[in-house]
Amino acid sequence: RTADAYRAADVRRAGADLSRSETAVQWLEQIETAINSQSIGDRITGFFNSATTLAADPSAITPRAQMLEAANGVAVAISTVGDELTRMSEQLDASATQGVAQLNGLTQTLAKVNDSLTRTQPGTVAHALLADQRDNLLGQMSALIDASASFDDFGRATVRMGGSTGPVLVAPDGAGQVSFARNSSGAFQFAIDRGVTTAAFAPAGGMLAGVVDSAQRIGDA
Repeated sequence: RTADAYRAADVRRAGADLSRSETAVQWLEQIETAINSQSIGDRITGFFNSATTLAADPSAITPRAQMLEAANGVAVAISTVGDELTRMSEQLDASATQGVAQLNGLTQTLAKVNDSLTRTQPGTVAHALLADQRDNLLGQMSALIDASASFDDFGRATVRMGGSTGPVLVAPDGAGQVSFARNSSGAFQFAIDRGVTTAAFAPAGGMLAGVVDSAQRIGDA
């Protein structure tokens, strides 16, 4: 089962990386669609062309009207894109809320499995079934965050964010609660509350890492 544990860890890492990429690509496509749908580049080019035409004959009425119309078109397009990016940012918050809620549900379930493993004799069918349930939960968690797992003699999982020195999310004595907030620049910040301690962490894999990447892209757009 040691070899299986190594393979399972590799699969979880790959799953976390894939989920991050898929989430980031999904939001990037939406950002590009919002920007391209308004043809901002073409509108700006049209505005400068109309300004050049007007500069050649400042007293002409028609070029002046065309430049004002072009300027208004640019302003409307930028405002429309801004509204769409705001809507996407709100949807991103909803996705993060859903992802964190799902993650917290999985960690609580894993804590219960850990407790059951404590009271089950290793080597029995019941213990093997619990270990399979534990591994399934870890796989689902990897779609949301990058986490490393280690196991004690009972088979109970200790889950840490990132590498083996990251903050503990699940331990044999219980699970922490994940939360998130936006800072003043709009970036996502995540934390694990384990009652006595609260530790910040930055997802480097899974859907929540893709959300962080997407928030940065929306902010830069």
